[in-house]
Amino acid sequence: MADFEEHDLKAAAQLIHKFYQNDLLEMGHEAPMLNEPAALWAAQYLFRAVQFVLLRELEPDVMAVYLKPFADEITPHTIYSVDLLFRFLGPLFKFSSGISPNDPLVVHLKETAGVFIA
Repeated sequence: MADFEEHDLKAAAQLIHKFYQNDLLEMGHEAPMLNEPAALWAAQYLFRAVQFVLLRELEPDVMAVYLKPFADEITPHTIYSVDLLFRFLGPLFKFSSGISPNDPLVVHLKETAGVFIA
């Protein structure tokens, strides 16, 4: 697994900003400001989680390297920004749970989702 390149992160940030702007149109009130680093972390986490679903032979130790917990302060802006991407985590969680409910990936997904739901 390769690290994300700078131009990929910039392209992802542009897409996230467009997604945020579109989401604002659906709001009945003022939304929290976008926390770009949090949203980029969530995008990378989601991308890696999809990779782990597809690459079943990878060891749990590798998951720990690529599915790191969010390291910054969790604020309403952070939760909203992560949620912009984690809205798509549900189907992935359901699919990976169907493979094996005790799979290390399922455990990672539950732990990470719990941080932002609590």
